[in-house]
Amino acid sequence: SRDALSGRVALQLDAEGSGLSPAAFIGSVTGNGTLLLEDLQIANLDTRAFDGVIRAIDQGLAIDQARVQNTVSAALDKGRLNIPWAEGTFAIASGQVRLGAMLAPAQGADMNLSGRFELGPGAVNLRLALSGPPKPPTPDRPEIVVSYRGPLAAPQRSVDASMLVTWLALDR
Repeated sequence: SRDALSGRVALQLDAEGSGLSPAAFIGSVTGNGTLLLEDLQIANLDTRAFDGVIRAIDQGLAIDQARVQNTVSAALDKGRLNIPWAEGTFAIASGQVRLGAMLAPAQGADMNLSGRFELGPGAVNLRLALSGPPKPPTPDRPEIVVSYRGPLAAPQRSVDASMLVTWLALDR
């Protein structure tokens, strides 16, 4: 949707390249830079999914990969991830922009974002790991991994709740 992603981006880039065709130019570009994100909001990533799944388990949902996965996916869709600020670095080589790990506090969770963008086809491959708050007495944190792959305009989302399932099984 149009409002799937909003916020401000500041970019500092140092790059060079040359070529006699667009493809040759894209393949030759090398460089690096920094990326600053402010007031980033991402739709369908509600961090209350952690509490929702824990509540469902407490109410009798079996700690089963498929059931937890479905519950997490449905819970994520109910809201937006709010990231006040994140900063990271990226490198450009061989027709790809590679984003180094960006760690940032988000509302209700912490975010770790990494990935790459293919300059030629305009395709993304992003991995966003959400770490929920620890539940004392254990310092371990539940984690949900959301991946986006495909064309920048309409990437496909996949959700991996396997680390959350393991955390739930150990916590019970």
